Amino acid sequence: MKILMTGATGLIGKELGKALAFKGHELIVITRNPLKARETLPFPCELITGDLSQGPITHALFEQIDVVINLMGESVAGDRWTEEKKHKIWDSRIKATQNLLKRFCPNQQSQEKNF
Repeated sequence: MKILMTGATGLIGKELGKALAFKGHELIVITRNPLKARETLPFPCELITGDLSQGPITHALFEQIDVVINLMGESVAGDRWTEEKKHKIWDSRIKATQNLLKRFCPNQQSQEKNF
């Protein structure tokens, strides 16, 4: 299968990516930082550069995707949940997921929420 992953450079993403690649799946990773991704990802994959928190991404590889695994998002651990932190969490998890869905489910209505 061709699997699109977000959040692949995170702790869970790296391990899941290794397991999927070992089982023979082809991985396509959306990343904001392709240099970091190439240095840190422990599995073979194709990269799509983009930031889903800024808007939907289009790419020819999307037409070949069988499965989407969405692990992206600002860490919720460690820092105090200031207004700035809440917005980063929202943008990187909710808003980015909405933008990902716009690509694969263009007729879905998103529900915006403000803090």
